[in-house]
Order: sequence, then structure tokens, then C-alpha cells
Amino acid sequence: WFMTSPASALVNMLGVPAVGAPVLSAKFGAANTVKKLAEFTKKFSSTGFRDTEGNIAFPSLSNRPELFTPVQQRAFDQFVADGLIDITLSHDLVGMAEAPSNLYTSKTQTTMKWLSGMFHGAEKFNREVVSMSAFDMAYEQAKKAGYSEDAAYRKAIDTAKDLTYKSMFDYSTLNKPRYFQQPLAKVILQFKQFSQQMTYLLARSTYEWIGKSYTPEEIQD
Repeated sequence: WFMTSPASALVNMLGVPAVGAPVLSAKFGAANTVKKLAEFTKKFSSTGFRDTEGNIAFPSLSNRPELFTPVQQRAFDQFVADGLIDITLSHDLVGMAEAPSNLYTSKTQTTMKWLSGMFHGAEKFNREVVSMSAFDMAYEQAKKAGYSEDAAYRKAIDTAKDLTYKSMFDYSTLNKPRYFQQPLAKVILQFKQFSQQMTYLLARSTYEWIGKSYTPEEIQD
């Protein structure tokens, strides 16, 4: 019931300003980050509820490929192929994130897809906006630094994936703490993965703010 709550889905979308913006701002500056996040949020809000073939679908940047430049489309396709966007908490909880694609069409999986759809859609909003904003800024930064187009693309992909996982987290089974992966622990702690990752992010950020110093090369990376 909580996974399908509209209120929960709307609150979840605050992940972009509450977590995504600070993480990206540390790398690219606040003004540039806010501008880019606003740009992709506006694009996302115009995608509607139908995919490119006219079928009913939750909003996604994939519904409006004309909103992308060729390099942005290439990056988005790469993120989808790598599971950066679709491995979300709701899909992990209903067992879809790691399921073989040939099982997606079963009645059970179809039912679970729609039950978790609203929350998953909100999480996709977070991940799509953050990943594409990070890619755009990293790509522009790399080009200004003198990288070739191909080198800038590869560097931007790596940076965007790193920042997206850092702010929106990685909910794949392999990334779960080993103590969360035992059969009984999976049931008891199924809603604690977000808490664990958020606690680590805050603790790590506090440590970096108070006690760790960086070389100019580390800051640039």
C-alpha cells in the first residue's frame, strides 16, 4: 500500500532538490546545476503518458526523443542499457530489477509493474533528470578542458553514472550489504536499504567536510 501511495511518490520526487542538487553542485557549481536540473525537469514534465509508439506509459524522457541532441540520446540509451535508470528501489522490492526480460510479460510481473508504477515513475524522474543533467555538465566541462568529442563523452558518462549512484543510490541486489542479503534479513530489512545508503552519504559528506583535504587533481576528478 505504501509503495503505491501518490503522496509517497510525490515526496520521493524531492530527491532531486534535496539530494541530487547538492551532490551535483559540489562538482559543477550551484548556479549551473540549478539551471541544468530545471531544464531537464521542464523536458520531463512535457513527455506525457504515451511512449513513442502511442502506448500508455508513465512519463519519461524516452517518450520524447526529439527533446535530445544526438549525443544526449546516445548517453540516455547508454544509461538505460547499463540499468542506471530502471534499477530503482520500487522495482527492487517487487523483484523486477533483476528479473530476466522474458519474464516481464507474465501476468504476475505485469500486475506488479502497475502496482509499483507510480513510485517507480517518481524514481525514474529523479534518476533521469539527475543523470542527464550530470552528463550535460560533465560533457561541457570536458570539452572546455580540451578533450576530444569521444573522450569527453566517455568521461561524461563515467561522471554522470558516479554522481547518479552517489545521490540516487544503486539498488541492485549485488550492491546490498551482505547482511541484507540473507533470506530472513531480506524480509525484515527490505525498506532499510534507502536508510542505510542515505546514512552513509551524510556520514561520508560530513567526514569530507570536516576532516579530509583534497589535492587539486582529486578535486578536478
